[in-house]
Amino acid sequence: MTEQYTQITEILHTIPKYGSGIGLHRTNAVLQELLGLDWHRRIPAIHITGSNGKGSTAGFTAALLTQMGFKTGLFTSPHFFAYNERFKVNGEIIPTPELYRLLKSGLDRIKQYETTHPDEKFGRFELLFITAMLYFTEQNVDAIVLEAGIGGRYDTTRLAQGSTAVLTSVDLEHAALLGNSLELIAYDKSDICPPEGKLIIGNVDETLRQKLVSYNTLRNVRIEFLTEIATIHNIDYTGLGMTASFAIDGIEFKNISYSMPGEHMVGNSILAIRAVQNFLQDQQKPAVPEALQTTVQSAFATLPANGRLEKLQDSPPLYIDTAHTPDAIRTLLKTSRDLFKDQVILVTGVSADKNVAPIVELLGSIANTVICTQARHKGSDPSKIQAIVKQAYPSLSCLTTPSVKEAIERAQEMASEHKNPVILVAGGLFLAVEAKAILEGKNPDDLLFF
Repeated sequence: MTEQYTQITEILHTIPKYGSGIGLHRTNAVLQELLGLDWHRRIPAIHITGSNGKGSTAGFTAALLTQMGFKTGLFTSPHFFAYNERFKVNGEIIPTPELYRLLKSGLDRIKQYETTHPDEKFGRFELLFITAMLYFTEQNVDAIVLEAGIGGRYDTTRLAQGSTAVLTSVDLEHAALLGNSLELIAYDKSDICPPEGKLIIGNVDETLRQKLVSYNTLRNVRIEFLTEIATIHNIDYTGLGMTASFAIDGIEFKNISYSMPGEHMVGNSILAIRAVQNFLQDQQKPAVPEALQTTVQSAFATLPANGRLEKLQDSPPLYIDTAHTPDAIRTLLKTSRDLFKDQVILVTGVSADKNVAPIVELLGSIANTVICTQARHKGSDPSKIQAIVKQAYPSLSCLTTPSVKEAIERAQEMASEHKNPVILVAGGLFLAVEAKAILEGKNPDDLLFF
């Protein structure tokens, strides 16, 4: 870790995780001062929100725009190894000196604002978004893709104006902030799309669809649902990833290659394609179908998996996945059952602030052997996880290790005892990140999360 990156983490330590109440007004004030009163009109934005799938959808969207020749800024969260990963232009992460300079500039303005308004406190995500907008403005990007932090209605990213938004999925999450029902959460998230904009929605149940249509009709927002605009013809898993063929409003996309497996990834990529089509229409540059097919193939084939059933070694095959909610785990299991035909050695650990039991019980259904462990950051006691596994699956072989490194080493040793084994590391975001660090020869002690 460089000294300058240490300074970056020190800056972020000076800001609390959450600010004082809703902060749209204060972030808007700082951005107007920094970038000019018309800053939000100069950079068209595509907004991506949702309970699961928004990171990959944002990645697909940005990759497609970049492939089309747009200089594209991408702001996402969280990161794996460094905060730099959250800020990209044309797929390249921000250099550390630039990140430090812009974070410091944003922090100075925040402190000035807080001096004038002593009852106001900025949150960390607000500073990161301010930094992203500074960077994208300096880079003179043509388009930006923004992954929402939490929800939509009061999410800081909605300050960037744009008429295209995507709602990938709706799950019961952040109920204290967004509402204690799927309906309230869906309404909050859909508010990321401004009036007279277009909202493209992934798979949601019929009851919620009807409610979203009514709510957004009142807001004068046009809605499209994934199932109404697209048909997936087939999905084939290969040793190198996945290929899929599908149609969007009669335009055929054949044998599109992906590094991220799963039907949900095909769905997320379709949402991205549709968002870009709408963006181009607004720019009065509608895509030619034949050119769009070629561009999609080029854009998606090399997009990194980034912890989404990411294969990190071949012998034995070892995959990591960052899914850490019950709904995301169900999606992971559906893909895993299609992808893995062999014995599965599961390395699992869940963050202590999660509802551990549902996640562990779901994951146990695919395993032949379970190794329970604890990520350094927020990890639950492995013995607690083991007790849940043993209660749900009394005959399943289950053991504990005190660290992720030891768990991986034990899984690799056990692989020789199985026929055609697969190792799956899943159950927690921080678990997956730490595993990837270890397998790439990095020191997990250097990982910093807040």
